This record gives sequence, C-alpha cells and structure tokens, in this order.
Amino acid sequence: MGRAKATLPLDATDTFLTRIVRTFLEAGVDDVVVVVGHEADAIVSSFSASGLPARFIVNHDYDRGQWTRKSA
Repeated sequence: MGRAKATLPLDATDTFLTRIVRTFLEAGVDDVVVVVGHEADAIVSSFSASGLPARFIVNHDYDRGQWTRKSA
C-alpha cells in the first residue's frame, strides 16, 4: 500500500477514514472519536483537509495491539 490504510483514497472525495467518519455522521453520531497509532500525524493531517468533525486520540502503545491502553 505504501501508506497508512486510513489515508488511502476511495474516490475523488473520500479516503478510507473520511468515508467511515462521514458514514457515522450521516447515521446521526455526533461525536466521532478516531484512535490513531502508527503514522498518527500523517493520518490526522490527511483527515483535517476533509473539514469533517472528529476527535483524535493517540494510542502510544499501538505496537502492542489495538486493544492496548495505558495502565493506571
């Protein structure tokens, strides 16, 4: 692929991530939270051009798997 899956273009308007966020928003979800890890800056930067509302949280332990979280 050569880059993060989230930034792959699906068509002239959407990337993989913007399509998912747009789908949630159209379904009435008003607070979309995206968890990023590997290539977080590139994903957030790519997404910001969409103008869609979403919050981003960084999982700094992404290399341990998608279900990781910081210990208390």
